[in-house]
Amino acid sequence: MSETIQRCWTGKDLLLVEDDEVSAELMYELFVGTGLTVHHVKEGRKAIEFFDKNPDISIVLMDIRLPDISGIEVTKHIKSKRNTPVIAQTAFAMEEERRRFISDGCDDYISKPVERDELFAKISVFLDK
Repeated sequence: MSETIQRCWTGKDLLLVEDDEVSAELMYELFVGTGLTVHHVKEGRKAIEFFDKNPDISIVLMDIRLPDISGIEVTKHIKSKRNTPVIAQTAFAMEEERRRFISDGCDDYISKPVERDELFAKISVFLDK
């Protein structure tokens, strides 16, 4: 049994780019009590628009498969504007896919279904500085 990691990210904003409503609800539940403000968008173009209008985004959780444009294209846009950390989240679990996501601009990668302690450990690398 793993020890649950407690985090306090008050004042930090996370952009969750996730087209699946059930997955988005599960992610919201993970962040209850962390102080993190979660903003959710379902499409890549909406993610770009939201990111461009909100300079306080501290980190992005990026679904790779989106209904309009790929999460990789959204990540490239984000990285062209600011060096905001992007963690790819996807059902793809192959090592070669992970390497591709990193080489395409993502800062880290987590596979679905997302495990809370693993996700928090990855986020803390960027937000606990």
